[in-house]
Amino acid sequence: MNFMGSPGNTGLPVFHQQRRLFLAMMILNELTLRRFRIHEQLNLKFESGVTGIVGRNGTGKSSIIEAIGFLFTGEGDDPKDQIITTGQSGTAYVRGRFTLNGKEGVIERSLDTSRVTLEYDGQKLVKASEVKELWARSEEHTSELQS
Repeated sequence: MNFMGSPGNTGLPVFHQQRRLFLAMMILNELTLRRFRIHEQLNLKFESGVTGIVGRNGTGKSSIIEAIGFLFTGEGDDPKDQIITTGQSGTAYVRGRFTLNGKEGVIERSLDTSRVTLEYDGQKLVKASEVKELWARSEEHTSELQS
């Protein structure tokens, strides 16, 4: 699998029409997958620009996009136990380092449990409801900046 162009993620998948602006203001800088579908261990670093993911069928391109969605929403295409790479030991998770509204953050979601950890803007959140609330506030802030 190859990454073409200069990777940078203003091209995150848009899950809902109303979130398009919010996601466009977020830049994904790094992505780590551990036991996520076909990826036993994958570390990606992105730079400014547009990212293209190319490779043969079955090499995990769509899994990377799904992992980004799971990272920020906690939702996957299948139940978590079907997403975890089988036959491997260790914790299954997705971790990302991002920039939102000029501030860096790190989020990690576990596939083994419902654990989520978000460090952003001087806060450390460990409850999914707190993370969801922070995303909603950030989304409102981003919309206000564009008005």
